[in-house]
Order: sequence, then structure tokens, then C-alpha cells
Amino acid sequence: KQWYQRRVRDKGIKKSFYHIKNSDLVINLIDPTNINQKLNNEIRKKSKDKILINVYNKKDLKRLNTKDVSISAKSGNIISLIEKIKELIPKFNPDEKKVISNARQLSLIKKALLNIKEAKKDLKQGFSPDEVIVNIRLS
Repeated sequence: KQWYQRRVRDKGIKKSFYHIKNSDLVINLIDPTNINQKLNNEIRKKSKDKILINVYNKKDLKRLNTKDVSISAKSGNIISLIEKIKELIPKFNPDEKKVISNARQLSLIKKALLNIKEAKKDLKQGFSPDEVIVNIRLS
């Protein structure tokens, strides 16, 4: 069973790196009870030209002293993540021509918002945090 979990994890990491390459915004979800510093450093390196938000999950279990975003997927408390995204993505003003420079960026923003809304809905419906995290990572 352990080899299978490692294989699934490695495949997920590889897929995440592919998506980082094609993203403008990267949300790095970190489990503070099991921090993989090597992986976080790799994500930071691959995200150097991107907007990177480090998000610590399990806020309900562990008190964190961090400037980064802390959430609880279990309780559905992801408001700080939503606020951080809103802070980083200015509101669209039709008078400003360079807020969103192309259709791809607009599409990615809409997709991220949809995935976050789906994650919130899934939490309210009782899905496990592991299942909900998929939507957040897809953002």
C-alpha cells in the first residue's frame, strides 16, 4: 500500500509542477503537521515569476505564527484565502485597460474563483478535507 501512495503522490506533484508552469497564480497548500521543506523550496523556485500564496491548512488543529494565509478546510474556514486572492487581483475597472491583459488571464481568474466556490460548497456538504483540497489545488 505504501508504494502505491508514494506513486500517486509523485504523480500528483509532477502534475502540479506542470500546472505551475502554466499559471499566473500559485496556491501552495501546506500541512503544518507534516511540512516537506524540500517540496516547498521546489514550488517556490518554480513559482519565482508567479504570484505565490502559501496557505497553511489545519488552522483548527495547530496555532500558526505565520504571515502567510491559514485556513481550516475541515471547518470550511477559507475566508483568509479568499481575501488574499481579492487583495492580489484588483477589481476589474473597464476604464483601466491593463488590469486583465488577455482572455487567458480572465479565464484563469474565473476558473480559480469557481474552484474555490466548489471547495466551499463541498465542505458544507460534508466532504472530507482531502477531497475538498483537490478543488483548492486546481485553483
